Amino acid sequence: MTAEQASGVRRRLGRSGVVVLLLLSLLVTLLAAGCAKTQQPERPAVDLQTAKSTTMANERDMVAVIAPENIVETKQNQMSNLLGCSDGEYSWTGQINVMLVPGADGPGYVQKIKEAWTGKDDWNVAERSTAQGETVVDITNDAGYSHGVDFSAEHNAIRVMSFSPCFTMDPPYEYGNEY
Repeated sequence: MTAEQASGVRRRLGRSGVVVLLLLSLLVTLLAAGCAKTQQPERPAVDLQTAKSTTMANERDMVAVIAPENIVETKQNQMSNLLGCSDGEYSWTGQINVMLVPGADGPGYVQKIKEAWTGKDDWNVAERSTAQGETVVDITNDAGYSHGVDFSAEHNAIRVMSFSPCFTMDPPYEYGNEY
């Protein structure tokens, strides 16, 4: 807009009209900025070793609430295939199974794990039921770690299925390799 055109607008609208026009321009600018896509906080970069070791440590911390006298055996995956994420990234999958002595309260231990992780900094805990009516406790965090805890009556075992955050591989992942 030229100075001459601006002068004409001021004469036609008057001082209050120009103020209203400026406020409307500011409002449109603010609304456009508010509609802009908000960025998610950046996740810290992880590598395979960090993803794997942290996932496994989380699993061990979860089952630590089980009384030792109620444990027959504990089996934790040491090696696993990777799951593809997106953009050439992968997630390490883990699992720990704690076989219980006959008569141990498996569902009660699932609830103890839920209680122990509820309110922990940066962790989210939710409970859901499967189509078969089994209870699963999902424990996740913003860093990308995800764990599902349940009780298998068939195996009399507490199971924790886990997924690490996504990461890139160097050297590149070859399908079928275990890490």
